[in-house]
Amino acid sequence: MPQFFLNKRLIVLLISIIVLVALVGFSLRDRENASWPEQFVKDVVGFGENIVSKPVSYVSGIFEGAQDLKNTYEENAKLKKRLEGMAQLESEVADLKKRK
Repeated sequence: MPQFFLNKRLIVLLISIIVLVALVGFSLRDRENASWPEQFVKDVVGFGENIVSKPVSYVSGIFEGAQDLKNTYEENAKLKKRLEGMAQLESEVADLKKRK
C-alpha cells in the first residue's frame, strides 16, 4: 500500500512539473501585448523589486566603499615601504659615486 501512495505522489509531481514548464513556455513566447493580469503582476513585481533593490544596493555600496578604502590603505602602506627602499638605494648610490 505505501508503494502505491509513493507512485501517486510521483505522478502528481511529474504532472505539476510538466504544467509548470508549459506555463513558463507560454509566458516566454513572443507576443505583442500582455494580458491585463500579466501586466498587473509585472507591475506589482517590478514595484516590489524597486522597493527592495534600492536599500540593498545602497548598503552594498557602503560595504564596497569600505572595502575600496581598506584596499587603498594597504596599497598605500606597500608603496610607502617601496619609497623608503628607493630613498635608501638612492643614498647608497650617491655614496658609491662619491667613493669613486
